[in-house]
Amino acid sequence: MPAKVRRIILPLASQLLITGLFLTAILATSGTASARTFLVGKSFQIGNDSEAVFIANGDFNHDGRLDLAVSDFNGTGYVDVLFGIGGGQFKPPQRYPVNGMPLQAVIADMNGDGNPDIVVITGLDHVSILLGTASGFFQPAVSYATGPSRCSPTELAVADVNGDGKLDVVVTNSNSNTLGVLLGNGDGTLAAAHQYPTGLLPLGLVIHDFNGDNKPDVGITNYQNGNVSILLGNGDGSFQSPVAYSTTSPLAQWMVIGDFNGDDIVDLAVQNRDGLVLLMGNGNGTFQAARRVVNAVYPHGLTFLLAMDLNHDGKMDIVASSIESARFSVFLGNGNGTFQPGLNFGAETTPGPFTVGDFNGDGKTDLITIALFGPLTVVLGNGDGTFEAPRMFDTGNQTVAVALADFNRDSKLDVVTANYAAKTASVLLGNGDATFGVAGTVTIPGKPMSVAAGDFNGDGKTDFAITADASIVIKLGNGNGTFTNGPSYSTGGAASIASGDLNRDGKLDLVAADGTSQLSVLMGLGNGHFTGPVNYAVGAGPVFVLLGDFNGDNILDAVVANKTDGSVSVLLGNGNGTFQPAKTSAVGASPIFLAVGDFNHDGKLDVATANSGDGHAAVLLGKGDGTFQTPTLLDVGGPVSSVVAADFDQNGNVDLAVQSGALIDLFMGNGDGTFQSAIPYYAGAYPAYLAADDLNGDGFPELLVVDTRNQVIVLLNVP
Repeated sequence: MPAKVRRIILPLASQLLITGLFLTAILATSGTASARTFLVGKSFQIGNDSEAVFIANGDFNHDGRLDLAVSDFNGTGYVDVLFGIGGGQFKPPQRYPVNGMPLQAVIADMNGDGNPDIVVITGLDHVSILLGTASGFFQPAVSYATGPSRCSPTELAVADVNGDGKLDVVVTNSNSNTLGVLLGNGDGTLAAAHQYPTGLLPLGLVIHDFNGDNKPDVGITNYQNGNVSILLGNGDGSFQSPVAYSTTSPLAQWMVIGDFNGDDIVDLAVQNRDGLVLLMGNGNGTFQAARRVVNAVYPHGLTFLLAMDLNHDGKMDIVASSIESARFSVFLGNGNGTFQPGLNFGAETTPGPFTVGDFNGDGKTDLITIALFGPLTVVLGNGDGTFEAPRMFDTGNQTVAVALADFNRDSKLDVVTANYAAKTASVLLGNGDATFGVAGTVTIPGKPMSVAAGDFNGDGKTDFAITADASIVIKLGNGNGTFTNGPSYSTGGAASIASGDLNRDGKLDLVAADGTSQLSVLMGLGNGHFTGPVNYAVGAGPVFVLLGDFNGDNILDAVVANKTDGSVSVLLGNGNGTFQPAKTSAVGASPIFLAVGDFNHDGKLDVATANSGDGHAAVLLGKGDGTFQTPTLLDVGGPVSSVVAADFDQNGNVDLAVQSGALIDLFMGNGDGTFQSAIPYYAGAYPAYLAADDLNGDGFPELLVVDTRNQVIVLLNVP
């Protein structure tokens, strides 16, 4: 039985040895191994055209995994529902239209049937309710006015404010300066809204019994007044006149509640222009004077606050995010109304509202944040109030290719990327735990499209060769992650390069696909210089090249993807740096990427192609003479831009990861040249290139994804 696959959490990939460039053939070996999974894509799009503004979570389909509800500004407004599948990963969204642009959403069982429902602010003066079903799907949205026309509801809460056992909805209406109370009927419908006065421009909203009379009360932040209004509840759904408490500074924004000083009385934490203030509760519905506990984290305030015990020490902590910085901050509580200095964590995107829960099933609190109008980011918690380091790493403008090697001789894999628009290469030194340091930049005299790594001058330090328009440029390594300029060579075109010892003299040589009709060969002299190029005819539009032994003579051969004529060409090596005429095989429409490995355990190298023109990955089983059997097609469902081969679960069978659009499809190998059904993973918004290697030393290859948004993403391979 094939080993069970672990899920990909999305960020990482590499192509065994050096991705897309110097690729040594991946030969499957026999043996058994434990099942593996990839930790999925930290940052991922909700849909091709999603404009996310808010996020909430709940187990909508009762499978024990948290699902997501996302307010989506696209078009006339939607709520997108994403079912969780474990490992911090989610299925593509189900989209539900709502009546107007959606904002904050709350998950609650509004009709008492045991299924979570969605309550969401919609448009300029409504809330909508989407009643859930046992299968996790939702009925059409029904809308209810929260106040007068264009009253602009900003935050909602759900509670039983009149004591009848039915959930009600309470909303701050910022434009009408009112609190809207919509009493629930118990069947998922709401009565007409009642209005109660607040301060000027009410924003934040909390509900709690502040005076201990078992009747829910309301707290509201009034942005323009810079204060908090407390409206004590009468227990029948009505509220007393507001009592205001200053926050000591203008622009009171958001508010959370918790017992921050350990006296068993609920307190208020409020974000204003100058920072975070606490108003300690007296237990009788009144509060002490505001006291600042955190200076302003961001000049224009936060987009979201949350209070909870993140590190399980019995003390309330606060998490805050802002659209002004690609980070969120954790303030661990001391239990006496003070907090430790903020711990800042990258969110891989500019964070806005977030939701928390155990999204990967490890018993630790994780966080998912949205970039306003952008993707979601999954940040996994360590269980101690800290979060794991982000696995998206900045590179240069329009990164298109990557290679993996040890550039600073610390026995940890590093990354070099080709940044097409920036005319640079980025060098990211690895930490040995699948994270990387800040990228160093190497200037390239042209627009690079491909990069290959190796020791070209025999000094024991890794160098790299990179394309620059119609030339190949050599950068000689200093052994510390920096480089000096080497020679450059004109090839007439260089869409892809690879490196290997073609004539078995112990010196690395280069091959380059020129993008037109030729494969160029440059023989290494062992001192960082090369002779040539010598050109060989291949198919039309050669755009990708790899090296491997395709006829079993222990001499490196070349395989080339020819985009224009839909073929691959194999040039058998003679062992002296020359090649025999190309043998060409049809593979499908527009192949642009290659992976090699022994997919069926016959000792002969096979090839997989990424066909950008027909939505398939083609599998070509080798005959051992440089030719192939008729290709088998793996249906990916969209234009394919990259493919990588590796034994991801270490069960002895070579697997394939195929990238199409924002998804990576993982095809686990059966060991006979066939593959199991695809397991999809989100790969970021604009993935363009895959590689695979063991980046954290656990013996299992991760996935490294090149994203043209100027970053590389690591997808951890985990048990």
